[in-house]
Amino acid sequence: MNERTSRRAFLAAAAGGLAGLAGCGGQQTSTTTTSTQTTTASPDVAAPTKASQTAESVAWRWDFGVPLLRPAEVDGSLVVTTTFEGAVYTDQPMETYPKGAAASFDPASGERAWFENLPRPAMGPAFVHGGRLFQVGGWHGDTARVHEQVRAIGADGSVKWRVEGPENTTVDLLDVGDQGVFVGTRGGEYGDSGHQAFAFRRTNGSEAWKADAGDIGNGALAGDSLLTTRAGGRTHTTAFATSDGTRRWGADAKLLTDPYGNALTNGSVVALAAPDGSELYGRDVTTGERVWTYPGNTGSAAPSTDTLVLPFGSSVVALDPASGIERWSKDLGSPLRDTPVVGDQTVYAAVDGGATYALALSDGSEQWSAQSSGTRPVATAGESVVAHGSREGTGVLRSYASADGSVQWSYTADASLSLPTTVDGSVYAGSTGGAFLAFE
Repeated sequence: MNERTSRRAFLAAAAGGLAGLAGCGGQQTSTTTTSTQTTTASPDVAAPTKASQTAESVAWRWDFGVPLLRPAEVDGSLVVTTTFEGAVYTDQPMETYPKGAAASFDPASGERAWFENLPRPAMGPAFVHGGRLFQVGGWHGDTARVHEQVRAIGADGSVKWRVEGPENTTVDLLDVGDQGVFVGTRGGEYGDSGHQAFAFRRTNGSEAWKADAGDIGNGALAGDSLLTTRAGGRTHTTAFATSDGTRRWGADAKLLTDPYGNALTNGSVVALAAPDGSELYGRDVTTGERVWTYPGNTGSAAPSTDTLVLPFGSSVVALDPASGIERWSKDLGSPLRDTPVVGDQTVYAAVDGGATYALALSDGSEQWSAQSSGTRPVATAGESVVAHGSREGTGVLRSYASADGSVQWSYTADASLSLPTTVDGSVYAGSTGGAFLAFE
């Protein structure tokens, strides 16, 4: 399929200007001879093969032979992309670096719709919007990520556009929405200036705006603001207008997100945590005005437009997201392990010691509890809740019945598993061992 290259690039780190990008040729293995050396280009990623036999809990499986990221749903199909976990030697020609690939599958039958090789493996999670998949491609270098680009892949597997990033600078895809594709950059030595937040148009990858910022660690959309946090574990959040990149406000606070990176917001108020964890507060996403304050050590929380659910030591607390008023609190007896999950009017939370609880979203009353053996609930799928975990190089996914907590199926892989993707009640995941899995 055709691949169209954007002739735009990020602000070059040293030169401070825009650099054009030449077009890309084919992806076949080739050998180039120079006066001093012979360089053999890396081969394409081989097409995956469908396993003839699977584990009892697995509906179907495809083997890629290279690490995979979390699958994404694009226009009713599942698209999975390959990644690269090692490091490349930056003194070697780029054509020797490992390539990437993407493939699309029918969620129900598992039949492959298409398979496409890509010049670069994926780096980090994908975002889906408007029938396209957006992600960063590149490699880990000796000391930093190198040769990174932001790309948009269509539902047919063709790369619609791509934009090159500056060298020796990490490029992170922060979020994608109606307002555009939002990207942040950071360097190896974290600072308060010298890097940018960018917005690109979803249709063609042209730059809508860029704004000076410090090293950006992560970010998320909240209403009409792009919220970013500083890299290096520093708790400072900055809000930019999604329309033009105007800096709206900044706060010494931690941006709270769910396991999939979504901000905790009802669209007008966003939840943040104090740097020392002493309180949680809500700020207006546009003005930055503090709307409410809730004291205590908050950790992270689960988003809902109607109720904000958060871990509070050994308790699960439900707040009104607009006012911060407590609706209920439930002490589970042990510290919560991670972010609660909200689905179908139920809150699912795991605690240290290996138990998972289901609580009614309305009043926090306990519906059931079950032993979770090192996993944490991360998603709901139909009439089940899915838990994810990893230990000693293995990955675990387990499904509990939403009604009573009984285990519906459990799967342990000999490699790490991605967070699950759910489609029409079914569960899908990729693994660092190269397996793309659909579960019963």
